[in-house]
Amino acid sequence: TRGWVWPLWEISHLILLQGCAAVGGVFLITKAYQLGEASYVAVFEYSVMIVGPGVAWAFWGQALNIWQMLGIALIIAAGATIALRSR
Repeated sequence: TRGWVWPLWEISHLILLQGCAAVGGVFLITKAYQLGEASYVAVFEYSVMIVGPGVAWAFWGQALNIWQMLGIALIIAAGATIALRSR
């Protein structure tokens, strides 16, 4: 008996799109660090750790555990601290 096989050729365009988006994202983060202040840019880089679980919850119904919620709260607190301190 043959095990489950992923239909790779049917989603190859999505894999290519994800690869191009990842390379583009890394390029843009690198450019942001070159142009901006590192402590300010880092807040936006860490926002991916908020958006990722948010998208997983919204699209696939994946629940967040207490540690993920605590991490999101700490990232938001760090961003708020930097924003308030820079005034």
